[in-house]
Amino acid sequence: MTNALKPEGDSGVFHRPSSRPSSPRAGVRLVEIVPALLAAVARHSTAARTAAAIANELVELAGARHACVYFADSDEATLRLAGWCNAPEAPAELRVFDVDARQAAVRAARSRLLYVAREEGSSTTAFALPLLSCDRLLGVVECELGTRPDARDFATLDSLGVVLGALVDRAVREDDSRARAEWTTVVAHELRQPLSAMTMQADWIASPDHADGVAPMARRIGNTVARLNRLVTDLTDASLLHIGRVRLRRAPVDLVELTKRALACHSGVATPSTHVRVSGEIPLMALDADRIEQVVSNLVTNAESHGRPGAEIEVGIERRIGEVLLSVTSHGPPIDADRRRTIFDRFVRGDGTRTKGLGVGLYVCRGLVEAHGGSISVTSAGDSTTFCVRLPLTGSRPMLVSTRPPSAHVRGALS
Repeated sequence: MTNALKPEGDSGVFHRPSSRPSSPRAGVRLVEIVPALLAAVARHSTAARTAAAIANELVELAGARHACVYFADSDEATLRLAGWCNAPEAPAELRVFDVDARQAAVRAARSRLLYVAREEGSSTTAFALPLLSCDRLLGVVECELGTRPDARDFATLDSLGVVLGALVDRAVREDDSRARAEWTTVVAHELRQPLSAMTMQADWIASPDHADGVAPMARRIGNTVARLNRLVTDLTDASLLHIGRVRLRRAPVDLVELTKRALACHSGVATPSTHVRVSGEIPLMALDADRIEQVVSNLVTNAESHGRPGAEIEVGIERRIGEVLLSVTSHGPPIDADRRRTIFDRFVRGDGTRTKGLGVGLYVCRGLVEAHGGSISVTSAGDSTTFCVRLPLTGSRPMLVSTRPPSAHVRGALS
């Protein structure tokens, strides 16, 4: 095939415009194209390109009208679009356990069985194929073919789901391996910086010529140690979230006071540059205070690192129907659409304009917020970027994050 894989500008997932007509080819049987399809998919070594190849080859080889590939989140409750061909209107996200969801991909994810639908009088057949590996749901392939499935096609699809699942699992593991290798280098750099600062400050205090300046320098050492402690905490929580072992200790919490305390304890953020706005009466909430304080601190650290130097950081707390919205807004260069799609994934770092970090701070934020039954999102336009945390006022969710390790944390990463 002559067309090169390319990322869609606004979607952040790979696609390839089909070089063949999108009309279905009734003479093509699935069993005939499986070897070529698997050979084409197996050439790719990243999860994103593997997803794109599956969708593209179904259109190119099987003559499908369209094809989409979704990857499942670690808790298998959300499907996120990872690759598509001839399906620009495909939803970017599907909720597996949404009672109102009727999409074929959702039905297949729920049952973990092949789902086939054919409307009366239609010449096409839609199917959704779960991608499984060791009893884990990795994703779903959704496709529309111009053939009526027979017994051989059903058997072929069942086998295809297993083999494609193995190829996706392999690609995800290779992504993990590459990320770990890069991450080790970044961790060493991030740890070396505060340790070097502490060493120089300790040497300064030890000098007999600087007795009068011991107290200010001691405070700087304290701030450096606090920064190092936050770094270690994020590293630990990132690992625990990855294997699904973060537990919450909930208690009635005043979110407004907790937020103000987090800002007061946050080193590097001057009081005049941080504005807190409260809208509505915020009741006591059943939260893990330490974890939510960690979320606030990480979001403010991110705003400070990637916003314009000296620009005000705005923190908002607003009561809405059934939930409380906590927002952190910074002013500076906007975040493009591709980065917004993967910004909460593990090991995803900034653009390097001033600081890169470990790429786990926002990943930890998402994990801790979702463990509380909430959600986190980001919007960016003009010179403003806002991270929004939604925490429910009613209802309860499990305090233990899914025990299944994430299988596709690189969803849609353009690697």
